[in-house]
Amino acid sequence: LSYGKDARDRGSPILRPLVYEWPDDPEAARTDEFMVGDELLVAPGLDAAEQRDVYLPRGIWTELMSGERFKGRQHIRVRLRDDRPPIFVRNGSIVPLQPEAEGAPLELHYFPSLGAEFFLYEDDRDDISQMHAAPAGDVLRLEIESLAARSYEWVIHSAQEKRVRVAAKAGGDEIVNLPGDSSH
Repeated sequence: LSYGKDARDRGSPILRPLVYEWPDDPEAARTDEFMVGDELLVAPGLDAAEQRDVYLPRGIWTELMSGERFKGRQHIRVRLRDDRPPIFVRNGSIVPLQPEAEGAPLELHYFPSLGAEFFLYEDDRDDISQMHAAPAGDVLRLEIESLAARSYEWVIHSAQEKRVRVAAKAGGDEIVNLPGDSSH
């Protein structure tokens, strides 16, 4: 719903060719890849091939299924899996993913080293919940301004930091130690 609201209010297309985001990058005009919003790069696999070349524009990109990170401005070869196209997330993004189990928390996937924000359209309220994340010294600062009564779970991808600061509505901040490279 968030991308649909953005398309309605600002006229930004939900699916965007790479050249829409990177008009000065000649490689962006030569590919069938596209962006979903600002965060996700999709490389469709339209034939029976098991692999395909993917062009990654400027930035750092993480392949969503494998968690493998790549520098941008290069072509890479990826394996197509399970009849799903490869999906890459731009560094500095928050990607909310609906849980598979009913009643499970909404997962907020953060791909750090840059600050990020995501505005989640709440259809029943015709308003926006906000999620913000950013490195702040040796911690990650994660904030949620939710208008909906739901649970959230932060999923941090490739975090270099060892602590996460979780802002509580009542009281002070809580410091949580991360056990490894990716944590919930």
